[in-house]
Amino acid sequence: MKRITLVTVASVFIVSLSFLVGSTINKVNAKKLRLEKIEKLPSFTFLSLDYISYSSSEILHGPLILVHFHPECEHCRYEISELSKSKLSESGIKIILISSANIVAVKQFLIELPLSKTNDFITLLDTAYTFEEIFGRGVIPTTYLYDKDLHLIKVLSGECKIETIHKLINESR
Repeated sequence: MKRITLVTVASVFIVSLSFLVGSTINKVNAKKLRLEKIEKLPSFTFLSLDYISYSSSEILHGPLILVHFHPECEHCRYEISELSKSKLSESGIKIILISSANIVAVKQFLIELPLSKTNDFITLLDTAYTFEEIFGRGVIPTTYLYDKDLHLIKVLSGECKIETIHKLINESR
């Protein structure tokens, strides 16, 4: 009886361990494939706030900071506000903000920051909800940093400090 119980417990343990190892390997492989897909700025088309198509083919060179955000996110508000204060765009760095929220909420967000009066940022709407399909699922905000040749420098998940962005962009120059 003890032997049957011991064999059963050992079998359950081995099956559980195999499942855990297998799922971990699958997650690592999926992340690797996602990063390979965005290693070079992927092709995308989103809408501007004027409902004009804006394509990645319009971005001829970097450096580029691409921020996926939502207007109700306090972390997004902080990070984008700090990006605005940093004047990175004055040094030739393109900053693109992309949101899947409705246009009214996005415009209100820009007014409150206040970003609506500057031309430093390109704000785009993901009305077809394709961002996650193109760049992979991530937390909000997620910041994608690309170098002058539009090769991925780093993906920063969650709120990040402007100093980190500065450092990574400057190291890539």
